[in-house]
Amino acid sequence: MPDLAHFLDATLLDGTASREQVRAFALDAHGAGCAAVCVHAAQLEAITDIGIPIAIVVAFPHGADTTSAKAAATADAIAAGAAEIDVVMRLDALLAGDHATALADLKAVVSAADGHPVKAIIETGVLSDDAFTVACEVVAQSGAAFAKTSTGRGPRGASLQDVERMRELLPASVAIKASGGIRTPEFAEQLIAAGATRLGVSSWRAIVTGEAASPANAAPAEAVAPGAY
Repeated sequence: MPDLAHFLDATLLDGTASREQVRAFALDAHGAGCAAVCVHAAQLEAITDIGIPIAIVVAFPHGADTTSAKAAATADAIAAGAAEIDVVMRLDALLAGDHATALADLKAVVSAADGHPVKAIIETGVLSDDAFTVACEVVAQSGAAFAKTSTGRGPRGASLQDVERMRELLPASVAIKASGGIRTPEFAEQLIAAGATRLGVSSWRAIVTGEAASPANAAPAEAVAPGAY
């Protein structure tokens, strides 16, 4: 059994979380050995001194910001201390088969990240088979470090089938992050076996300990609502 904490992006995407809640969440995740903590950009300043890598979401959850806005948000987050960027791709372009627009959009974010890992969220639950293939092609060509299954706010979260297909379509140089609905260590292990090397989870203690999530070990309500991380 792998040390699951090292695979986890402990995720708190509740815009109402207080500074104290965000710090407590990040401190606990750091103490457990999680790979990173994933938060909104406005929450970054509360945790930059903790020592855990910080991933910031960009254009979350719809991916519909302009390319220039995505690039600016990415550059601002990196300058403020973010280590990684989780960005939602141009889902409209993917659904339309518009490879060029989706690629230009993602490449701008990768460039603005200035060498820091970018996780490109393809939102598998809204994509047709053809759009799924286009999304993986775009990620592979963009320079992004990861393809990520979902925002956790779409029609479905992580699935073994999606991770397996992504691993087939993506080059070995592109890693996979699974997110959405991962709440047991058993499912986490299955996703890792299928090819994921990062897992986005809000109730990360439930994954590490095998205990059901409770108010004492979960993120605030928005982050663990149905369809969320």
